[in-house]
Amino acid sequence: MRPDGYALLYSIDTTFTVNPSLYKTLPFDLEKDFATISVPVTYGQMLAVHPSVPVSSVAELVALARQRRLNYASGGSGSPSHLSGALFLATAGIDMTHVPYKGTGQSVIDVVAGQVQTIFAVTTGVLPHVRAGKLRALGMSSTQRSPLAPEVPTIAESGFADFQALFAYALMAPAGTPADIVSALNRETQRALALPDIQEKNREFDYAAPTLDPRQSASWLRDSRERWGAIIRRAGITAN
Repeated sequence: MRPDGYALLYSIDTTFTVNPSLYKTLPFDLEKDFATISVPVTYGQMLAVHPSVPVSSVAELVALARQRRLNYASGGSGSPSHLSGALFLATAGIDMTHVPYKGTGQSVIDVVAGQVQTIFAVTTGVLPHVRAGKLRALGMSSTQRSPLAPEVPTIAESGFADFQALFAYALMAPAGTPADIVSALNRETQRALALPDIQEKNREFDYAAPTLDPRQSASWLRDSRERWGAIIRRAGITAN
């Protein structure tokens, strides 16, 4: 297939940032097989606990984890919720039992039911339960507070200044796509992201639009791959 800008891939960033460290072999090479067009949106996750957990802040959760064994749910080994949890444990210098599920949906359900105590999950997945009093939100993994829940502090401002767990989507083209076409597609992506209806949709999903050009987008993916790779190796995370 000729790389002419008509065959594109829109994918969650973990395909390129996390999977290279989870799997021994992959059927592609990010640097050789793809031209990065854009990282159009990024998103963080919300740290929440079941109301039976006697804490109301990140600091109190850390203190409790040092007193007794706690557990945390995730959408599976190597999932964003697992990676956020592993990074949090390493940053805070604590340990919890990881309870992986086959998907984030069931993991949230079991935390709401009190079968597991804590979870990192996308804001839209846990915020309705927080509003209903079925979960308690403690912090955000992003560097900025969520517009959907501005009362919830970031983990970085809760005493762990270096903490950041961001994920994204990536718009890619086949390697060899002419640079002018890549640049044009990036400009059109930015134009679309500036539309009021798209901005509202991003707000509803708690997505941030970082406005990155192709070079910056490729650098974002490369830096994230290196960062998550180090975390995966340190935590000994493997794919299911």
